[in-house]
This record gives sequence, structure tokens and C-alpha cells, in this order.
Amino acid sequence: MGFIATGLLISSAFVAALAALFAFETRRGERLLPHLRRNADYLVLRVTHGIHQVVQYLTVHVVRQVAHYSLHLVLSSALAVMRAGERAVRNIMRTNKTLARSAERERASRTKLEEVALHKIEVALSEKERAVHKERALNG
Repeated sequence: MGFIATGLLISSAFVAALAALFAFETRRGERLLPHLRRNADYLVLRVTHGIHQVVQYLTVHVVRQVAHYSLHLVLSSALAVMRAGERAVRNIMRTNKTLARSAERERASRTKLEEVALHKIEVALSEKERAVHKERALNG
């Protein structure tokens, strides 16, 4: 006989015995061995109450643990994003610093007159702009 069939047979016999005991007590009008049954009832209540408290304690702590773990994952992800952003900003700063140094070296190597001449070339008007400017000046 298999394990499941044996368990089913024992459970069925136990249920039948309890049904017979309750039928006997109902006909008699009182419980059989009342002091022993009262102690057994008290023991069963204490055990079920203890199991209930353990399950409740574990449930609360499992929920709390899941909440803490979820918060940890969110914060870890936020930290990873911040690190990537910081790395990008540092790269931009490094590039900017290199460009600023090269511009400073380039500017420092020129004299004031060369700077004025370079500025004059940069802001010089094109031929078309000169013609328009000349027309305005002559026509008023």
C-alpha cells in the first residue's frame, strides 16, 4: 500500500473514531473523561495560538524584509544612475579643461595687436554687408 493510501486510511479511521465518540457523548449528555478533555482542549488552544503567533510574526517579518530589499534595489539603482551621471560630468569637465588650457596657451602666445587683428578678421563684414551698409550711409 502506498504512502498516500496509508495516510488516507489512518485519517479516515481517526475521523470515524471521533464521530463515534461525539455520537456516544451526545446520547449520554456529557463528555467522556471531562477533566482530561478540558486539559486536551486547553493544550490544543495553546498550540494553535502559538502557531498563529509564529505565522503572524513570520508574515510581518517577511513583508518587512521584502520591503527593505525592494527599497535597497531602488536605492542601488539610483546610486548606479548617479555614478554614471557623475562619470559623464567628469568626462565633460576633463574635456573642457583641456580645451580651456589649449585656448589659454593659444591666447597667451599672441600679442595684443595680434588679438585686435584677429578680432577684426572675425567681425569683418562680407562684401554684400558692406554694400548694404554703404547704401544706407549714402541714402540716409
